[in-house]
Amino acid sequence: MPKEKMTDAEESVVEAVQEEEELEEKEVRSELDEIRRKTAIILEKWKPRTQLGKAIKEGTIQSIDEVFASGKPILEAEIVDALLPNIEVDLLLIGQAKGKFGGGQRRIFRQVQKKTAEGNKVHFASCAVVGNRKGYVGIGYGKSKETVPSRDKSIRNAKQALMKIRRGCDIDRVAAVRE
Repeated sequence: MPKEKMTDAEESVVEAVQEEEELEEKEVRSELDEIRRKTAIILEKWKPRTQLGKAIKEGTIQSIDEVFASGKPILEAEIVDALLPNIEVDLLLIGQAKGKFGGGQRRIFRQVQKKTAEGNKVHFASCAVVGNRKGYVGIGYGKSKETVPSRDKSIRNAKQALMKIRRGCDIDRVAAVRE
């Protein structure tokens, strides 16, 4: 719309929308800065143990796609933290608290027991999913004598089991398969 044909009400609405967009951009920039700062702290403390980790720390490998192209397995969770700083973690509800008539509430931790001569030996298991909502996802399972270590193990295993998911549909490839 040309500026001279806008009414005062329309101009105020346009200005309000522009201000709102600027605020959203500032929030996104501040979140990205926070993520970069956390990633820098992780990289400073991290002492890589594998060749792949050392190459990432030196800066010779810059993206997760290069890691997948190299064919080397991800053996350190910090590799994923360094290359995908905006990764999200979610714990699946795999356990169940005891409830009346079998209707217990779902829990993050599953309690498993082993019968021994001394009594029951209790362990806790958990399952985690990590991803960045842009085509990378990993699923991990961890088990330990306590809840927190099992959660940490499952998150670490999920980061080490990261994989790329191909998204979309390639019409030419589908047509070639049908012929």
